[in-house]
Amino acid sequence: HRRRGGPRIDSGDAVQDARILLSGRSLADEDVERRTTTDADGRFHMAALPAGDAYVLSVEGGGLPPLGLPAVPVTAGHVDDLGTLWLGAPGALDGLVLAASGRPLAGATVRLFPTVGARRDFMTQMHDVFSALDREPVPEAETTTGPDGRFEFASLPPGVVCIEAAAAGHESAHVSAAVVPGAPTATLTLRLTTGRVVRGTVVDQNGTPLAGARVAAVPSQMDFDAVMYGRRLTSTDARGRFEFSGVARDVDLMLIAAYSGRPAVFSEVAPNANDVTLTIRGGATLDVHVLAADEKTPVGDAEVTVFVGPTDDIGDAQTFLVGRTDARGSLLLEAWPGHIQMAVLSH
Repeated sequence: HRRRGGPRIDSGDAVQDARILLSGRSLADEDVERRTTTDADGRFHMAALPAGDAYVLSVEGGGLPPLGLPAVPVTAGHVDDLGTLWLGAPGALDGLVLAASGRPLAGATVRLFPTVGARRDFMTQMHDVFSALDREPVPEAETTTGPDGRFEFASLPPGVVCIEAAAAGHESAHVSAAVVPGAPTATLTLRLTTGRVVRGTVVDQNGTPLAGARVAAVPSQMDFDAVMYGRRLTSTDARGRFEFSGVARDVDLMLIAAYSGRPAVFSEVAPNANDVTLTIRGGATLDVHVLAADEKTPVGDAEVTVFVGPTDDIGDAQTFLVGRTDARGSLLLEAWPGHIQMAVLSH
């Protein structure tokens, strides 16, 4: 695994010779402590990192308060670009979570995430969403609202963040906010409306219910932050049944189901639908080879996402496949027969 990134001070200037420390315990339960420094462009690079799901990344430099990022995942065989890391005096955000009636919601969960931002970052992270349905999005900070529905995040590094508020039986709400060092605390208001319930069953191609299938509910909209951080996950029971409550009433929902290494299936659910059947099947193998522009040089570690459906219209796709090419630029994916649309992302 390799990680890339680049710190800047709050003026937007790159920080050279910033000290970078990645520390924590690997999935093999080993202590890990890796250090490096940034180059003249403020960039840094770490290679051959052990896989882990909760490292801490610390950044110091520029004569400014240090930056700490908790819960940094490292996936074997994956290259991540952390984007721009901002150094500067800490800022703060506070806010209020209300019901549709205007009543303060006590005990609502409020989580803070880095904003997805660019479409390229979104595509990279969506590959992770598709390939790891059992992984909840990890917030940088989390809190709950008090009796008056208020919440607060303090000592935040500068930059743009996404705030999500959620409460039982309600739609979640998301808002982007800028953390500005030294500026007055920004006050946010998030209003949660009562959501609907969506139920369903996951079956195989013979109609047999599949117990223990993983199901994700993703907003079917091009709000990148809502898609990344608003997804919900559950597993089917012994009858193959699942249920999501607090689903948005006025938007389509994408349901994604995966089971025991078979091709995942997804289905768009209209606002008026509340009970659906998702069928997981197979029957084909896709042999992928990724080459550079010269059509000769293989591209290894390329992220491949394939959509399969009955027509050439990606809107009709019924399953997706994800994987990474090996050193020869090759990848085998289990699929089912149909028309394919493919996206390839290399670093």
